[in-house]
Amino acid sequence: MVTPYWQVDLWALGFLVLTLLFIITLSQLLAVIFKKTLVVVGIELLLIVGYDFLHQKDLFKPFIKFLPFEYLFGVSVVFPDEKYLFGTNSMLIGAGYLLICSLIFYLLTNLLYQKWLYRTK
Repeated sequence: MVTPYWQVDLWALGFLVLTLLFIITLSQLLAVIFKKTLVVVGIELLLIVGYDFLHQKDLFKPFIKFLPFEYLFGVSVVFPDEKYLFGTNSMLIGAGYLLICSLIFYLLTNLLYQKWLYRTK
């Protein structure tokens, strides 16, 4: 199957926007919980580097497709391998998964911000 370059670039750009949205909402949630910028950056780096380390282990392979960090590496989603993630549906499933996680992170951030942490008299 031959796909024009512009179409692949358009899909990759859209997926990049969803990836950035996921990272931003995760950062917001961690910032509301920990209230320190440096801690948030450190936790995100640990999550991504730790995931990259575990990604290479055979024991971890069956669980890869259920973690949102796998979809942050766009090459495996834009050019899917039939045996790897979800085949030709990897982009649609990954986009939906990142969008749902971003929405959940945003709603949790909003709830924590309004109800718990910053409301003082």
